[in-house]
Amino acid sequence: MTAQAIVRGSGRDQSVFRRTMGRFLTGVTVVATRDADGQRWGMTANSFSSVSLDPPLVSICIANRAASLPAFASAEHFGISILASSQQDVAMRFAKPFEDKFDKLDFEEPHSGGLVLRDAAASVVCRPYARIEAGDHLILIGEVLECALSEEPLLGYGQGRFFSSDPEAEGGTRAPRPGREVDFGWLIEGDGGLLLRRDRGSGKWSVPMGVLREGGTMSDSMLNAAKSVLGVDIEPVFLYSTVDLSNERTCYIYRAVTAGPLPSGPSWGVFGPATVPWSELDPPALAPMIDRYFHERSRDEFGIYLNLGGGRVARLSEERP
Repeated sequence: MTAQAIVRGSGRDQSVFRRTMGRFLTGVTVVATRDADGQRWGMTANSFSSVSLDPPLVSICIANRAASLPAFASAEHFGISILASSQQDVAMRFAKPFEDKFDKLDFEEPHSGGLVLRDAAASVVCRPYARIEAGDHLILIGEVLECALSEEPLLGYGQGRFFSSDPEAEGGTRAPRPGREVDFGWLIEGDGGLLLRRDRGSGKWSVPMGVLREGGTMSDSMLNAAKSVLGVDIEPVFLYSTVDLSNERTCYIYRAVTAGPLPSGPSWGVFGPATVPWSELDPPALAPMIDRYFHERSRDEFGIYLNLGGGRVARLSEERP
């Protein structure tokens, strides 16, 4: 067996800490409640854990900056739905702002405010048992009043990707043969800037990119392409942008971190907002995306830009229920 490189760092190194925590595979839940005005609030959470058997206790963690925090901090009841492998779209819906996250979804409310999905793989309805302030999160411990479960395969999450607990379902998710060329791109930070790659032929700059290859899963293809281009393994953090580069090419651009040193040499550079060679970016569609990235990075508030014909930004920070 080939020895695997080990990345080490201080717990204060947020990048290494985040990647370390990403190595822990979890399930995926939707936590939901109703505030005093009757407004429903919900969010996707994988920081869910059982705490005690007697009494039956579970916990979730809610970011202090989450718009739903006041609702959960004062809730009389809340529900936790453990998602099935077929509910990745539900997980994505509750992970970002949506006009009505609950629209067209079948929730039940056994106790006032304890909202759970009827078709979840499992669910629990809780009343608050304790609330603990911990760093930049609130730990909400709930006493379980009701449980429900089914035999549905579970939705899992790890290293920035969803997966199914059903081996057949997971193995059957193959990378499709696209009708158009599909590229991957990566936004990778280093030394306060963004890593760019220079094409030796044209002299133009772009984010590092690789091409989707047939066979294997989409995730495997992306990781293999990144290793081929960058020379190091990456861990995708989230999908940042989807851009049509031409009539025949679409590029899925991920924010990512590397498991080793960044590539260096005449074909590579790390640039801040003031030093990016804006007029030398190719394709030109990268310029507004990179500009937006720097603005959002300064606020630590990201969105997904969809430039497919028209264009819109789906914000990832929670600003409304």
